[in-house]
Amino acid sequence: MIFPLALSLVGLAIIGLGVLWQRREARWSARLRGFLPRPLRELIEARGVR
Repeated sequence: MIFPLALSLVGLAIIGLGVLWQRREARWSARLRGFLPRPLRELIEARGVR
């Protein structure tokens, strides 16, 4: 009985994180790129990846 409930909660959490990522993608991507080494950041920016 607990397994289907736990599986449903995990699924809803994944969907919720997907919605949050979609709404805040630009801000989160910029922040995560700050952790990358400079050459890798420059490579990503040169390729035009947002």
